Amino acid sequence: MTAERALRILLIDDDAEDAVLFLSLLRAAPFRLPEGTDCDVAESAETAHAKLAAGHYDVCFCDYRLGADDGIKFLRRMRDGGFSRPIIMLTGQGDEAVAVEAMKAGATDYLVKRALTPNLLAAALRHAMQLLQEEERRLEIQRELELSEQRYRDLVDRLPVIVCELDADGKTLFVNRAAEAITGYEVGELVGGNWWRALTPQRHGSRIVELQAALRSGDVTQFEMPTEGRNHRNLTFEWSSANRYRSDGSLANVACIGMDVTERVRLREELRQMAVRDELTGLNNRRGFMNLAEMRLKQASRDQTRMLVVFIDIDGLKTINDRLGHAEGDRALRDLAEVVTETFRESDVLGRLGGDEFVALVAEGAPTRDDGAVHRLQDHMDAFNADSDRPYVLAASIGVARYDPGAPAPLDQLLSRADTQMYEQKQSRRDRKDVLRAAGSGDSGSR
Repeated sequence: MTAERALRILLIDDDAEDAVLFLSLLRAAPFRLPEGTDCDVAESAETAHAKLAAGHYDVCFCDYRLGADDGIKFLRRMRDGGFSRPIIMLTGQGDEAVAVEAMKAGATDYLVKRALTPNLLAAALRHAMQLLQEEERRLEIQRELELSEQRYRDLVDRLPVIVCELDADGKTLFVNRAAEAITGYEVGELVGGNWWRALTPQRHGSRIVELQAALRSGDVTQFEMPTEGRNHRNLTFEWSSANRYRSDGSLANVACIGMDVTERVRLREELRQMAVRDELTGLNNRRGFMNLAEMRLKQASRDQTRMLVVFIDIDGLKTINDRLGHAEGDRALRDLAEVVTETFRESDVLGRLGGDEFVALVAEGAPTRDDGAVHRLQDHMDAFNADSDRPYVLAASIGVARYDPGAPAPLDQLLSRADTQMYEQKQSRRDRKDVLRAAGSGDSGSR
């Protein structure tokens, strides 16, 4: 992360041990904080109010629970009091409802304490600082525009954002020179044409109609819109708009400032992916699989489609870890993830639930009957082993549970059934296979 001035960070947390852990994660974060950066700790809402009143802070991390105080209420008071800097909510819970509540109250991000790592903290802080820098740039732009109408056109031509003026139908009346560098289009190509049709992909046509109607009614002042530059370059802009009305109350034109937030959107998506992806294998983690699988089962219930839950547990992972090291064990997990990915279709929901457990939710049909799914998976493992130079044989125990839309069962029950069948298979074959190619027999499972 780059910044020219020292940062002031405020952590609001009434748990001393959590505060110490947070500070250690901050020190371990994989980027260098600007010289002079410090992090203050407030152990209560009252102390936090005093510190905020007495000093300037660039970003705040606020615990969801502050003793007798409610972190959400405190967050709202901060926003109502004019604090516009990034606020990241911390919680010991992983409840999506808490995340939604925090975002509605004005949080810029939401982190679960038990999942917090130096890398995740670094990503969240980078995101927060980018928001801070963008907010400072936006405020600077607005202050400059207020200084002198006489300097308007010369000034906006040099700003690192798009400034444009549109009529009520979206016709471009004015656009600054910065738009050329940002979009790749020359000013002459844009002025006189419809701004939204020129820069927004056709797949967003309905969104454009809604946006134009909202602009005419004065309902939109800030919005995010995917944009297409020259040569089909995908960009995302955050727009701020101000309407000018005629004496009869009709809309005369709309002045817009567009800031390129493509990188911010990418970081946001990266953070979202971090929350639902298993870092080792690239598959859905437990949270990601459960969310997608629940949606897929609801769709299957509506469409009366039968589904299969295939539960897969790698054999002999403990033996591999004990004899070859955990790096080789991780390699075996990645190998199985690749085999699972090759076995099933892109439309199937795949995930690693944790440890040595993998799962797939597939639509049942002729090629994906329960025995067919198992056979195809075994065939892929056999093919892998035949061509592999690994010092182990890739093997797994497999259990299958069927989802019948006529008698639907919840996802956790399906997982339990498949897990039980898998475990019975593992028990029946325990000690009958040697997972290592050139070693004595060992433990064939890690349950």
